[in-house]
Amino acid sequence: MGNCSSTAEERLDKLTAALSPLEKLPLELAWAIIDHASEAVRKLRQVSRLFRHHVDKRVLGRPKIQLVQTVEFDGGFHADFVDACLTVPERYAALVELRFKLLHSDLPPGPLGLYRIHRVKDDEQAVYILKIDLKRAEVWAKVIDVIGNRTAELSLLNCPARTVEDALNKFMIDFRFDKINLVL
Repeated sequence: MGNCSSTAEERLDKLTAALSPLEKLPLELAWAIIDHASEAVRKLRQVSRLFRHHVDKRVLGRPKIQLVQTVEFDGGFHADFVDACLTVPERYAALVELRFKLLHSDLPPGPLGLYRIHRVKDDEQAVYILKIDLKRAEVWAKVIDVIGNRTAELSLLNCPARTVEDALNKFMIDFRFDKINLVL
């Protein structure tokens, strides 16, 4: 009996000896590093398979921090499409981009979903512009997945009444924001 347990211990020692110090950290500490160094999530994913798994698991979960500063939907008086403008502090830009990639790799570009994700960068913030096909109800949910459930400001500009109603219904349920702007 002692022989079996020593063999298991030896195998465990061999497995853990191959891990880097970063990989040996408890999950909670790994997540704290990921949260603190959110601008480096791409590089952290390259550390190892295990750390890639830790990063992806953290990124896919509901964010504990406010990732997006402002969300602006501009309908431009179109019935089928709305432009969404997301303003993100630069330190969270890589995290938001990874959330787009991991959460929505199944959403095809073009007429079926998000038309484009264009990033405009300045010194302190990244601005993402998305053209959204309103006929696809799941797109709203996917945008909210990326945003998280907090933003400082929500704006609805030049949107058809149905779009405003849909957006408010989606955002009011499980979303927190400090300010709302409506321009019809």
